[in-house]
Amino acid sequence: MKDLVKIIFFGMSFLFASCTGGLLSSMNRQWKEPVIIAPFVDSFSRENEIEVFWDEDPGADSYVLFRASDSALPAYIEVYKGNALFFQDKGIPTGHRYLYSLGKIRGTKLFGPSEAVLGVGSSTVKDNNEPNDTSQEATELTWDLTSNIFYYSSVLPGISISDTDWYFVNVPPRRQANIVVTQRDLSGEYSYLDMSIESVGITAIKNGVSIGIKNHSHQEESMKFKIIPNPQRFQNDLGLVGGSTEVYDIKVASLTELE
Repeated sequence: MKDLVKIIFFGMSFLFASCTGGLLSSMNRQWKEPVIIAPFVDSFSRENEIEVFWDEDPGADSYVLFRASDSALPAYIEVYKGNALFFQDKGIPTGHRYLYSLGKIRGTKLFGPSEAVLGVGSSTVKDNNEPNDTSQEATELTWDLTSNIFYYSSVLPGISISDTDWYFVNVPPRRQANIVVTQRDLSGEYSYLDMSIESVGITAIKNGVSIGIKNHSHQEESMKFKIIPNPQRFQNDLGLVGGSTEVYDIKVASLTELE
């Protein structure tokens, strides 16, 4: 009889704990509404394809992705609805720009949509030096390299996408590495690019003219720098909106004494 009482007691305790846990989980979910943030866009990993992705939100039952051609008055349509955390937009013509906005559904209510982000169709994909978008992923510059970099802006103000290329070079003590960047098919003196050197700042790149990466210490240093688009020079040549992907060559032209 005592064993039977124990079985009933533990059974009721388990049932109560399960119901309480489910109730608390449900109540917690009701208190936490979906968080509306813009999705992420990858435009140049595959030819003429844009991938849009987002983080899982425990407050949402499903997700809705809206898309519009980039214009002053974008007309959004629903291109995806479901539980996945990404959408592959295929067959995008080269140079065509789309705006994407993410909504989240809980029950029958739509939360959002989010602010828009820009995606671009391109037959050009990222160069072989990628991924080098962050300082931690910097590409070692030991020989001549060819890279590409992009900048695109929307018709709508404040919306753009751009690439960043990080590099590092090992510089002997009390020496400087003279870096030469040459943008291809450029007629002007200045390229569309800037160089940003850690602890130094940003320098406009004259096409084919060296910039010194200086090591003032008495030991060899791994010196990091990045190549970034200059939006003003892109826009001056390409118009107020749009953009392009540009190819450039980069090399260590020489190692010399500090200037």
